[in-house]
Amino acid sequence: MSGRGSVVLGSVMVVALCCCGLSVIGRLTGGAPDAESARPSPSVTVPKPKPTRPSPTPTSASPSPSLSKIPNWSQRTYRVGQKIPGGNECATREHLDRLCFEYVVRGVTCGIREADGYRARGQYCRVEVTATNVIDMPREPQFGGLVHDKAGREYTDEFQIIDGRDGSLNPGLTARAHVYFDMPPGVRPAKLTMRLGYGRSSSGRTVLLDG
Repeated sequence: MSGRGSVVLGSVMVVALCCCGLSVIGRLTGGAPDAESARPSPSVTVPKPKPTRPSPTPTSASPSPSLSKIPNWSQRTYRVGQKIPGGNECATREHLDRLCFEYVVRGVTCGIREADGYRARGQYCRVEVTATNVIDMPREPQFGGLVHDKAGREYTDEFQIIDGRDGSLNPGLTARAHVYFDMPPGVRPAKLTMRLGYGRSSSGRTVLLDG
């Protein structure tokens, strides 16, 4: 090979080496991105939070009837001849203080040996009571009760005679009852505890009988 050909070949090799070097340097220095890095990242959709509804304000329950309207069924003391309210079974939600009857204790008679076919073991003391229906519908009055003597001993009623009959009493009418208690001779009842209804009022009326 002549000297001129050697020079040309050497020049070509130098150019080739330079091109290869530039390619390597381009890759090392972050030249053209490869296909993987050039691919766009997938977009991520973040769901919007659903709007929250405000919790409903709790409504308070309907108020129950005022306790101040409920009658006081604690024991009350009366005397012979006074009007006594009774019969709480007539009360309603709208009329908590509504009562069926007005009772009146008329008097006491003792020393009775026999009544209505029954003979006393000691003596009968008879308590006379009237009841007037003060509402607008028939109701049955209650005449039962207990008596106590001056020593505090308790006696229950033996039987009752109500106008010759018992049962419901129509509005505006009055029934008369004789309630009999069998007691030792010479002993008189000092007070009467009347059962004039149901529940709390069934024994809540005390009537002084002696004096």
